[in-house]
Amino acid sequence: IMAPHCRSPLSGWQCSRVINRLPRAAHTTTTEKMLKLGRRKRLFGSTAGHLEHSSHHDTCFDLLVVGGGVMGVWCAIAAAKRGATVALADQFEPAHTLGSSHGDGRIFRLAYEQDHYVDMMEHSLPLWHELQAAAGTALMATTGGLTVADQSCKTNRNDRLRALYERRGIAHQTLSAAEANARFPQYSLAPNLEALFQPDFGVLFPSKAVAAAWALAKSLGVQTLFPFRAAAFRADGPSAHPLVLSEDGASIRARSLIVAPGAWLSGLTSSWFGISVPTR
Repeated sequence: IMAPHCRSPLSGWQCSRVINRLPRAAHTTTTEKMLKLGRRKRLFGSTAGHLEHSSHHDTCFDLLVVGGGVMGVWCAIAAAKRGATVALADQFEPAHTLGSSHGDGRIFRLAYEQDHYVDMMEHSLPLWHELQAAAGTALMATTGGLTVADQSCKTNRNDRLRALYERRGIAHQTLSAAEANARFPQYSLAPNLEALFQPDFGVLFPSKAVAAAWALAKSLGVQTLFPFRAAAFRADGPSAHPLVLSEDGASIRARSLIVAPGAWLSGLTSSWFGISVPTR
């Protein structure tokens, strides 16, 4: 539950699987076969629009990222910060509305019982604040949030969250139903319920944030390509650098490849690498 001054959040961001090492089976796949599969399955959509760099066949980047949503663009930023030469390719324009990295709100929170998720939050939030500072505009809002549980149960989620918060020194406050209703009158909690308030919950503005992340990537020297409908992957031997071809003939060569295509993940990984990654 978000605190009162938060806009209604949408569902959480769909995370793409990231592949950064290529199986040898991919080396034997022919470009012609992959081009055919790419056209049939329409792995990456329309090629209408602006292509900033038509071909990088003679340039070998340290890293190519295919897919420019939240996962892909942050991979490109992280690599560029480490001094890598990076190309970022997407089938649509930055911050498009056809994937999962868009909209007016995605919540962030510390309401996790598992330490590794809290670790991820504590690592990523400073990066979002850094992006907001670089953009010079609001990309997020901290609202605070409530986790509600039935206090009549012998154990409940709030008990487990409280234990984690206390162990890790994370700020929190337990509110009775009456206290929560007085503080947040838009909620009408039944007497048997309690609320655990954590002040660091909030909401990201994804369309603005992804556009700002692309701008940051470019400022770090990342070469951006769109629209780039990736249709084929080829490596001419175990020691050869991967080459990715678009349906209109553009090509990019890189020493390493990250695939972050979001909803197009299943078709692409099956066609390129023979890997089954179910998505729904």
